[in-house]
Amino acid sequence: MWWHPPQPAFVYSQPPATPNVFFHHRLFLWMPYRILAFPFLCSQPGCDRRQLSSCGLYKTVRRVIDQVDDYYMGMEYLECGKCHRKVPAWSQEILDQLDICNRLRFPAVLSYHLALDQRVVAELRDRSLDNSATRLYGKLSELHYHDYMERVLNYHTVMEKFSAQFPAQTTVKEVPAYRRVPSARWLLSVYVADYYTRLAELKANITSTFGTVLKMDSTKRVVRKLSGFARGTAAWATNVGNEHGQVLMSVLTASEGRGLEEMARGLVSGYQATGVPQPQLLYVDWDCCGKFHMWARTSSHNRKTCW
Repeated sequence: MWWHPPQPAFVYSQPPATPNVFFHHRLFLWMPYRILAFPFLCSQPGCDRRQLSSCGLYKTVRRVIDQVDDYYMGMEYLECGKCHRKVPAWSQEILDQLDICNRLRFPAVLSYHLALDQRVVAELRDRSLDNSATRLYGKLSELHYHDYMERVLNYHTVMEKFSAQFPAQTTVKEVPAYRRVPSARWLLSVYVADYYTRLAELKANITSTFGTVLKMDSTKRVVRKLSGFARGTAAWATNVGNEHGQVLMSVLTASEGRGLEEMARGLVSGYQATGVPQPQLLYVDWDCCGKFHMWARTSSHNRKTCW
């Protein structure tokens, strides 16, 4: 439920008492139990999935970073009548119980103190050229600062009129301070949090990718970029792609021969489990054709070409 504050008047007959009217922000009130009447259940083992009930509003209001300005988010508190555990309505436990349609009504991805609007998160998902968290941070900072300066200009324009007519009776008060957009690192952390909420869907999309023409290639360029505890733990990065340029599987191995047996078995079993026809052509750069002997025995149309 959205609440939009009243906008500043076009014409003032007397100077505004405070500049706050020029700096109001929207409010989103998230109350899925009271408004949507959704039956939420307690997840504690000893409660036997007892239905939760509303117990008032949560005292904390979140600041949400939007594309141009900020807005605030409030929500209700839910309580279990048996264990008396209280759960905020924006917790992942509550959001996961909603159906897809009502889940999409929740407009933001939460972090520890702040939140990021879903439309901003959607811009981070587009992994095109030069689309990074740093670039998005610069764009948001410019748009937010432009919106803030426009509000400041509107207030001073109104006060300038009364200062010229009644200089002794008019006092220009200090405007609220500008609040910066969080860092690019924070934007990236919110994107990772959103990624984890869609992990099951992403896994399903990745594992349902197949092809009739496959290419397997190994490289050391990826493993050379590993750092920290992962440095030196792998020698090869092997990728399997299809005729559309999609990646079916990507693994890190200690050797290119025997280390690929598990990958080959997983790829063959994936085709068999889903009932997808076997690939007609497999390109490899080393003598790895023997790893796919199951395809060679079951299909006479399977051709393997080394290049």
